Amino acid sequence: MKQYSLDILLPFKLPIEDDIKFVSGYFFGEFITTFHTYGKEIKYSGDDTPVIEESTCMSIVFVPKDDFFKDEVTKEDSYRVLVLKCIEYINKFIDALRTCFGLDYLYNITIADLPQYLIIDLNGESCLYLTKPQEVLRKEILLSTEGMKRLGNTLHTWELYPEQFLVDKFFDSAKSHLYREQHLDAIIDLQTSFEIFIRNTHRLILTKQGVSTEEIEKVSSYAFRNVIEQHLAKQLGVDLRFNTLGPIKNWYEILYNLRNQIVHQGRTYVTGNEAYDAYDVYVAARNYISDALVAKGYLDHNGKVDLNLFQKNVNGSIDINEIVKSLKERGLIDNDLKLE
Repeated sequence: MKQYSLDILLPFKLPIEDDIKFVSGYFFGEFITTFHTYGKEIKYSGDDTPVIEESTCMSIVFVPKDDFFKDEVTKEDSYRVLVLKCIEYINKFIDALRTCFGLDYLYNITIADLPQYLIIDLNGESCLYLTKPQEVLRKEILLSTEGMKRLGNTLHTWELYPEQFLVDKFFDSAKSHLYREQHLDAIIDLQTSFEIFIRNTHRLILTKQGVSTEEIEKVSSYAFRNVIEQHLAKQLGVDLRFNTLGPIKNWYEILYNLRNQIVHQGRTYVTGNEAYDAYDVYVAARNYISDALVAKGYLDHNGKVDLNLFQKNVNGSIDINEIVKSLKERGLIDNDLKLE
């Protein structure tokens, strides 16, 4: 019988006495949880008395049914499924706490709320599990005066051009949701950003063509698909039909349809690969239209999205050798460890 054990430190304290044991049984297995409270001293300035911030650690033992894992699943995949299942269970537990006791200040967690590393024990054999491998490779930055100037210029630009702020806001929010593996929210924000981008593009072209403000306000009520396939296509001299092979068709079939399934059909789950595919088609479609804007003189070459700015957290997008090197430098794994 397999038995997995791991400690998950929450970013807040649960109102539960220490050492209480709680057992939850499901058709796929059993969770046995013990609760512990830990305090951390924080000083906000040198003269301040330390403030103790408390958090709850849930020590979880998961005993899966024999048929929980498929026969062909690898050990690595079994750990990934375990961590995701634990997060799902913790969130259901938190939901029940809120409902039973009115604890509205509690919130659900995501993979991003976990420590970078978890120790998972399987029948006495322990391993180090990376919850966010992309964080191991992330380069730390420290903004200088020049960096703060750039930040100030961006805030000023957003103040002058609030429409562009909304495009960036929802796009960046989508990337944040992807990082936290909140895939439904990522899809909604990606499509919202794209729709605002399309409306802004149409408004930009009409403004540069000298169309009156009244007329621009009138066309802002045109159907979204009509704006893309008829108006933008004609003004930019490109084929933007939804059924023509290319970036627009890919965006329509992946991101647009995913968003509609969520909003209109009640879809409640999107896989990581589906979410990243939606991100890819968003960027490709937006860059395709941006290229056309540049070609027609409506936009300078800086109007494109830089594909290299966003590191994906999926298989194949992260250099495992670089991660191992970084972990060795931090002393988290032995120097003589070799990849299998």
